[in-house]
Amino acid sequence: MRADFDLVVCGLGGQGILTCANAVAHAAALEGSDVLATELVGLGQRGGSVTAHVRVAERVVSPRIPAGQADVMLALDRFEAARNAHSVSPEGLMLVMSYELTPNSVALGLSDESEPDAGLAIDTLRAAGMRIIELPYTPEVGRMNVYALGALSVALPFNEGCWSAVLGNLPHSQGGAESPLSAFESGRADAVARIDD
Repeated sequence: MRADFDLVVCGLGGQGILTCANAVAHAAALEGSDVLATELVGLGQRGGSVTAHVRVAERVVSPRIPAGQADVMLALDRFEAARNAHSVSPEGLMLVMSYELTPNSVALGLSDESEPDAGLAIDTLRAAGMRIIELPYTPEVGRMNVYALGALSVALPFNEGCWSAVLGNLPHSQGGAESPLSAFESGRADAVARIDD
């Protein structure tokens, strides 16, 4: 991937979407790139849809990524991946956690949107030629967002030292969950194994 890129991070409130976006922005700043990140859509409440954009380049003018131009999408929820797929360019890459939960707005009938079949939507995108890497979700992944960040690191041009500095600034685990480094390395290894398939 080139040194400049557009990234969409999406999921549900409480999954650490903004933590992931801010970690990538921090990595880009450490590498000397201009970076803008923004929470574009959603409510940060637990279960509400959240989408963040991160733009990295020599000079970034606007934090908002036009539809169909994101180089990479990191989706921590399959429903949100399907909902935000229009953001990714045809040559882009989607990294999608296998986790799926209906957003509160849809479950409570507060949205006109009907619940799509996320699996069918992802299969349709894949059949149309979209590059999609699905990442396993298990409840044992105590730091799902850091695991996903590790998977994302395979697709971004930052060096290992840069990621180490970023991980050092993340809060340490609560309640006995795995360390940020362990979760990150696990996600990275899973993405490498799936890219090679």
